[in-house]
Amino acid sequence: MTSTTEAASVYILDVGHGNSSIVRSSGECAVVDSPLGSSLKDSLDELQITRLKALIVSHSDRDHIAGILAVLTDPNICVERIYINPDSPKRTKIWGDLLAALRVAEREDKTEIVNSLSVSTPGNISVGDVNLKVVGPVASLAVAGVGGRDEKNRRITSNSLSSVIRVEGPNGATVLLAGDVDATGLEPILHNPSALSADVLVYPHHGGFAGPATAEDAFVSTLLNASKPKRVVFSNGFGVHDNPRPHVVASVVNFGCAVACTQLSNRCFNKPQGLPDDHLLTSLSKGSSRGVSCAGTMLFEVGSAVTATQGNSEGHDAFVSDLVPTPMCRIATNG
Repeated sequence: MTSTTEAASVYILDVGHGNSSIVRSSGECAVVDSPLGSSLKDSLDELQITRLKALIVSHSDRDHIAGILAVLTDPNICVERIYINPDSPKRTKIWGDLLAALRVAEREDKTEIVNSLSVSTPGNISVGDVNLKVVGPVASLAVAGVGGRDEKNRRITSNSLSSVIRVEGPNGATVLLAGDVDATGLEPILHNPSALSADVLVYPHHGGFAGPATAEDAFVSTLLNASKPKRVVFSNGFGVHDNPRPHVVASVVNFGCAVACTQLSNRCFNKPQGLPDDHLLTSLSKGSSRGVSCAGTMLFEVGSAVTATQGNSEGHDAFVSDLVPTPMCRIATNG
């Protein structure tokens, strides 16, 4: 189990291409998402976490759900409650496997399944002294469901209904876990101007396209102006889908934000090898074994102010400045 005196903290895990976060406070823990592989399970073992108050599935894409199975089916981990939105059009094998695991958990009365994840239900999830505030999707969009249409007749996708979670520390520090929200999902959240404000933003889609490329600049600008983060994190995999995109990183840098990627982009370092890793939480960073982590897994303490104790720190800044040949995060250009 976890210590009841631990600081309120958020781990943004280096899992390669995908998203996964762990929130800890006062002996309670929650997890948001996990891609394929054992990264989440290994991290829970390393941190000696055996009980989850909440397991939150932002949406049904493979790079957010595939690692959930290993946690749900592990006899040594107790999952009290899982929050997940329906996605009836989804036909992927991994989604089917997850639904099968949920059926087993329900029959065995091991885990409470909450089949709603929106602003209204559950709205807020407490984890020790930390509040996980669901700021998206809004309820009216969730009711329309995947495959439905919004008020502008735009098709609602799994990404439109991706949860957006604002992690609120006990004294006001905030981390925004934006999942894979797209413009259709983001727009109605903006009716509440303060909902997205955050000290740290985990950027959606791993810094890739959140919709049509022609609308991407407007999406980046809208999200940054609404959240006004001091730091932006990209959860990316080395050499996968060419993320984060240069123009997205440039927009973030030009906005005045510090930037940290969990893994290197091949635009920054095409063939990394033999790089030092003393700035990393190596046991929690998937890319460290291949030498492709950049900030790796990041630990943010969310007490009276967000403190980066690993990852986006002086060690990471020195690593990028001294060893990365063409770092996108040091180039403020819209090229």
